[in-house]
Amino acid sequence: MRQRKYLTYNKEKIDQILPLIFNNDFDKEIQRIRKKYSKLKFIRNKKFEGFKIVRGNKKDLKKNEFEDDIKYILVRFNLHAAWDKHLRSYILFNEIYDGYDPDGVVLEIETNINEPKKISLLLHERITLKDVRRAWSHIQKELIGAKDKKRKGRPSEFYRNHDMLRDFLERGLSESDIARKFNIDDVKIVENSIRKLRKILKK
Repeated sequence: MRQRKYLTYNKEKIDQILPLIFNNDFDKEIQRIRKKYSKLKFIRNKKFEGFKIVRGNKKDLKKNEFEDDIKYILVRFNLHAAWDKHLRSYILFNEIYDGYDPDGVVLEIETNINEPKKISLLLHERITLKDVRRAWSHIQKELIGAKDKKRKGRPSEFYRNHDMLRDFLERGLSESDIARKFNIDDVKIVENSIRKLRKILKK
């Protein structure tokens, strides 16, 4: 799962966004895309910081069609990738600004089960070293959190994956071998999970 975290709060950014919204060419393109998807209803998916279709026929859309429309707008109006979320929000919900600056510091965070969290800084032509320095404390918190998760592992996800755990046991892997596969330092976590799994299997 990949998401973006905006770290630069800029209450004056709206003054720079309004000219874009009132640009006739920009407005025509936005109205064209809204009309195209008017038969579909989208809602926010807070967990993944994205949007999903809740009404309408998804089969009417070509693969990646909405993403291609977003990319077209970004390129035509010289907007970089960090504007993606704001642009989607404006098209679908008529909201383009939440206080966080797409031209500021944006982290791209990728999380996958049984893998350490990966964090990268999204670079673009409008970001400055001053912006990065201002957001450095927030960046460090994300980095420290990623290191902690890598060191401690993810016992909750580990425990929920019963099929994988059962497979490891059937293959004769020891508790310490399983712990290493999941980057878990405390073998007792594995032992407890195996004990709980066996109780479930007895039911």
